Amino acid sequence: MTGLALVNRHQKNDELAFPYYNEAWVGRATYNYMYKYLFEVNMGYTGSERFSPNNRFGFFPSGAVGWVVSEEKFFQNAVPWMSTLKLRYSDGLVGSDHAENRWLYISEFYTTGNYIAEDIGANVNAQWEEARKRDIGLEIGLLDNRFRFNIDLYDEYRTKMLTEPQNVTFLVGNSFKDLNLGELKKHGFEIEAEYNSKTEGNFNYYVKGMLGFNENRIIFRDDLLYAPDYRKYAGKQLGMPEGWNVPLGIPTGAAGVLLINSEYLTTVDDIHNHATQIPPNQLNVGDHVFLDYDVDGSITSRDKYPIEGSQYPPITYSFSGGLKYKGWGLNFMFQGNKGKWVVFNNVFENEFELGSWSVRPTQLNYWRPDRQAEADHATLHYFDGGGGIPQYAWAGGAGLEGYDLRTPGHFWRNADYLRLKEVHLEYNINQSGRIGTFTRNIGIADLTIYAQGYNLLTFTDLILGDPEKREFTRGSYPLMKTVRIGIAASFN
Repeated sequence: MTGLALVNRHQKNDELAFPYYNEAWVGRATYNYMYKYLFEVNMGYTGSERFSPNNRFGFFPSGAVGWVVSEEKFFQNAVPWMSTLKLRYSDGLVGSDHAENRWLYISEFYTTGNYIAEDIGANVNAQWEEARKRDIGLEIGLLDNRFRFNIDLYDEYRTKMLTEPQNVTFLVGNSFKDLNLGELKKHGFEIEAEYNSKTEGNFNYYVKGMLGFNENRIIFRDDLLYAPDYRKYAGKQLGMPEGWNVPLGIPTGAAGVLLINSEYLTTVDDIHNHATQIPPNQLNVGDHVFLDYDVDGSITSRDKYPIEGSQYPPITYSFSGGLKYKGWGLNFMFQGNKGKWVVFNNVFENEFELGSWSVRPTQLNYWRPDRQAEADHATLHYFDGGGGIPQYAWAGGAGLEGYDLRTPGHFWRNADYLRLKEVHLEYNINQSGRIGTFTRNIGIADLTIYAQGYNLLTFTDLILGDPEKREFTRGSYPLMKTVRIGIAASFN
């Protein structure tokens, strides 16, 4: 049996700002009976400065149980070739105080002309967001655990998520700081398999693979009351493209923009025969041709609707392996994801904005009359005024913040990838039996020469940048490949 009691008070200083404070009281107890029956209880009592004194602390208990079936006599006699069989289940609450504003229960004021006005209204009832997490797991080991197999099924239900309110009556004359309105559910599974072996010639090797799947679904996010269903967040996946109300600057729901036909206006007739986002005399041949989703004869922010993709990949996977033989050792790991999309706009998709003359590889294959079929970029634009390029600014988020178009293959790109994440090669002179008398005489007991490589290869259709990033609105730092060569020694 083990026990733990812990008190933690955290203070973070940020230049001249008032220090940030958090406090936690934690308790934990574990017990196992004959290595067969396992029990664990956790309790957390956590405080955050974001909330008023009445709601400052939240209580978050959790527990887990396990049964090692392979330790039972009846099982060992019935299934001798199964080395391990373990069942486990956990259930509990965790909390989050993440919010856009620091002190949710305090009103803030500012001066405007000769008047003092209240900023966003205080929320004295704000409290901790809660997430109930459950997991059921199975562990199997076969043939003296040479083959191991783990599977986990899990779900999570978040309630009281702190979100910006959208339906505040005009009678209030103001809005409020984040309210406990949001609800989200998540579920998925993870499967892991490993095989390891050792031959009579002292040759050791292993291979290991992992596959994970998860889905996030928004249950409630205070959608605008009379918005059509396609403009609401409820029922949509987390991390999807979002739309914005251009004049008000507020989120308007799940949103993306599709292109039709060849994706471009190829003739003057196309400009006059399609619904357009700006007056036809401001469009050029080679501009994008957008889908008029609400069929009102013009392209507006109301034409943005839920499209494929999320910034959180639903499928993740990895596989790795290694071997050892007479002092030599090699390990490697590949990892990747499938179904992830990234925001890919502004400096990448928009050329010469605000007078900039910089050019990106994404802009080189632009539309021209003599290479229409090969183009994957609209005709070139130059715009040095505020408010962004008119062909794109209608969708919201114009200017240096990028555009809110989320057009698949352009402003919204698939970021599936497979990467050789790590390779490690070593040679241990001691284990090889080649450590010499001179080396022993100077006190070296063990000597290893090694080389390591990180991010050596990446396979992806993303035109540039690191596919593990979530957005490329302002550009990105290039992915770094790292190679290290070293010597590790221990002395008597």
